[in-house]
Amino acid sequence: MHKARLQEALVEELSTFTRVIGGQYTDALQKAYTSLEFLIGNDARNLSNEGRASLRRVQGGLQRMKLMTDDLVAFSKIEADEAGLSDVNLNQVLEIVQDEMEEKLNSCELKVVAGELPVIPGYAMLISLLFYHLLDNACKFVRKGPEPQVSVQHELVEGADRSYHVISFRDNGIGFEESKTSEVFELFIRHEDKQRYKGSGMGLAVCKKIMDLHGGLITTESHPGEGSLFSCWFPR
Repeated sequence: MHKARLQEALVEELSTFTRVIGGQYTDALQKAYTSLEFLIGNDARNLSNEGRASLRRVQGGLQRMKLMTDDLVAFSKIEADEAGLSDVNLNQVLEIVQDEMEEKLNSCELKVVAGELPVIPGYAMLISLLFYHLLDNACKFVRKGPEPQVSVQHELVEGADRSYHVISFRDNGIGFEESKTSEVFELFIRHEDKQRYKGSGMGLAVCKKIMDLHGGLITTESHPGEGSLFSCWFPR
């Protein structure tokens, strides 16, 4: 009991630290970016082409740092509110998320094919965020050739001591090395080609945290050029 209380206190302290420092850090980054923009706008004529290019690169670095800070603060705020626990119709959640992502899904030409999904106890807002990041991941890593597609399916799996609602997202994108399956859910893990595949590397870490809050887990299988499978295991 004492160990559990100590762990809760440490988690709360880390969360508070992240919010306070994150806010100050974001503000400092924004001021630095604005100062550079003022310098470029007013003194560009006194700078060489190389000098202007260097300042733009610094601005780009500041933007990436701000994105990571914003995402880290948002990550620290993800929590399960017991009052929000309810029966969640996953068909409705997926439909709402697709509507909200319509422009993004159209831009990457990703087709979502879904089977009948169950109603499960959970946190509707968190599951919506889970579905968003999994669809966003499929959209981000489409590959040339086949029509981009992600299949969302449900399967009831009996475990040794309990059963699970397994919600799977299978895409036909670029995939990744099997050896990296244990890394993709870590914070700030990004694709090696950072110029082509943008983002802070937070999406799948968010998915893992959401599944942890539901008492479940998320697993993945993938091979280069053969797409990826993400399976969300919700305890029944």
